[in-house]
Amino acid sequence: MPNGSRLPIACCLGACCFWACFGVGVASAAPPAQNKAKPGSNKVPWAKIDATVNGYFSALPGHQASDMISRKQVEPVLTKLAVMGWKVPDQEKLLAKVPADSSWLVTNLRTPNGKKFMRKIAGYPQGYDRTDRLTALSDGRRIVSALIQGPGGEEMIAFLTTSRTGKNTSKELTLVPGGADFNKPTGKLYTVDALLAELSVLYAGGVSAPPAPTPAAKRARSSY
Repeated sequence: MPNGSRLPIACCLGACCFWACFGVGVASAAPPAQNKAKPGSNKVPWAKIDATVNGYFSALPGHQASDMISRKQVEPVLTKLAVMGWKVPDQEKLLAKVPADSSWLVTNLRTPNGKKFMRKIAGYPQGYDRTDRLTALSDGRRIVSALIQGPGGEEMIAFLTTSRTGKNTSKELTLVPGGADFNKPTGKLYTVDALLAELSVLYAGGVSAPPAPTPAAKRARSSY
């Protein structure tokens, strides 16, 4: 498969569209399990931290539970927790795992059509991860833009994440430029549930793992 060629992507995505049009089954993903850490030496009970984070995001205008979050939304939450008595360790590492407000994916998912698309893909297994990976491929942003604007665009993400044929297509996409880790989680914190899971690890004394390396092609075009 020649490097730099768009033919493999076109072929793979052509297969995606074919299967999506004929009704791919969509499985709902359960929210990430939260580590119910015991307070230990922390002065603030975990239940209060959980309630504070959920309450903050619930109060944001127009925010829904599965919406993608961003760094400027998370920063005030960390300040609130510090005022309560728990200064979150490794804050810079944690914030580095949250999508930047200026990133291509965040800005496009906050448009009217983007929000509709976002809320449809949010329940698919690694729906955000797979969409994020897709934007890193050559011509990937044009493809995701078309999915956002066109009716039924979410069926492509459903196909890639929930069907056996789609998963085989995803393996093929790992061979195109920018797609080496296409099937792997990005390690980013896209949702409130993911943020709480990460905070619970830190609360229990764990260490924040870094996000997965960003492909060079994407680093040159994005503020992630």
